[in-house]
Amino acid sequence: VYLQQVRKIKADVIRLCETRRAKEVSAKWFSGEEVMLGKAAENTPRTGGVGFIVKAALVPLIISCDILSPRVAVLKLKVQRSGKRTLKIVQVYAPTLLAEDDEVERFYEEVETALDVKSTYTIVQGDFNANDRGIRLVEFTEQHHFSIMNTFFEKIAKRQWMWRSADARTLNQIDYVLTDTARLFADVSVIGESIIATGSDHRLVRSTVVFDVRKEYQILHAQRVLTRRTFNADLFMA
Repeated sequence: VYLQQVRKIKADVIRLCETRRAKEVSAKWFSGEEVMLGKAAENTPRTGGVGFIVKAALVPLIISCDILSPRVAVLKLKVQRSGKRTLKIVQVYAPTLLAEDDEVERFYEEVETALDVKSTYTIVQGDFNANDRGIRLVEFTEQHHFSIMNTFFEKIAKRQWMWRSADARTLNQIDYVLTDTARLFADVSVIGESIIATGSDHRLVRSTVVFDVRKEYQILHAQRVLTRRTFNADLFMA
């Protein structure tokens, strides 16, 4: 049943959080998809659990997948079969608003560890539970010069919310897509419940990323040239 639901999603990489799995799993489905899921925290009830499902066509591009904790995982992919450019996708599931500040800071430390994985491009996505800790998320975003891609594409109100309260009275946007390379994104949108039934109080968020190989080569080459030509004038004149 789960595989049937996944196949309804038109996506090459599917990110998952709060799976609440008792054990980690790394396997390949008979249809070729690679499944990499971490286990949840060992408490009662189980919380967390993050991971990825990579469609068969992209499996050969997988470089590594590290499940750092029940709240943070990082997947590294080649952008193309030949070439050195790589994409790092960090999947997160932040503590809820009931968590202590120390737990939230530990979560951000784990995200920092994931960001230490070297790559050409970086995407950080997931449930940041930032309604009451929005300033902390903004500080993190500014620190890494990330763009919040949810804000780049205009949507009508009913296509903006990602989470619904049990009484259906409260609709929030708490799942965010961050990146250091906004130019790669063609869209960020919400997938409605009519398309896929997740059994969750969250709706799925889909990011459309487009790599123009020639354009990216030109941009990155220009950045390298600029870096070589940049110097500290004060030190040079000393």
